[in-house]
Amino acid sequence: PDHWSDARARREGFVTTLGQTGLSPVGLEQADWTAAGGFAALGRLLEGAPHCSAVLVANDQMALGALRAARVRGLWVPEDLSLVGFDNLPESAFFEPPLTTVHQDFRALGQRGIALLMAQLRGHAAREPVLGTLEPVLVVRSSVREPGGE
Repeated sequence: PDHWSDARARREGFVTTLGQTGLSPVGLEQADWTAAGGFAALGRLLEGAPHCSAVLVANDQMALGALRAARVRGLWVPEDLSLVGFDNLPESAFFEPPLTTVHQDFRALGQRGIALLMAQLRGHAAREPVLGTLEPVLVVRSSVREPGGE
């Protein structure tokens, strides 16, 4: 959703990274970060771009819905459509196929947030920017085709 800073940041990061490689998205869909939202969003995307070959979904819950939407349309992941989620939920390894996803270190994010809060409560200025980022890590599983694979 546009009113969530995480959603905006993920979309902007995706578009910026594609642009740096000379690519642009064939479509961007917005959803509510639920499996049902991912199901509906992939349906809308495929209506506008039926030959889309890869999808990055803003979270793993929506990716679960997108997996189902692909199957309903007779598409196989990853043979017909590569699919990547975001968050690396513990359940993502058990999707069918297991979901390639972007891992965020939620523990480190939480620790950073608590440290900043505690510093503010003690009257100390934060030593690092509040909006600092942690580097995400791509976790490759079976929902994407091998580079150069048919």
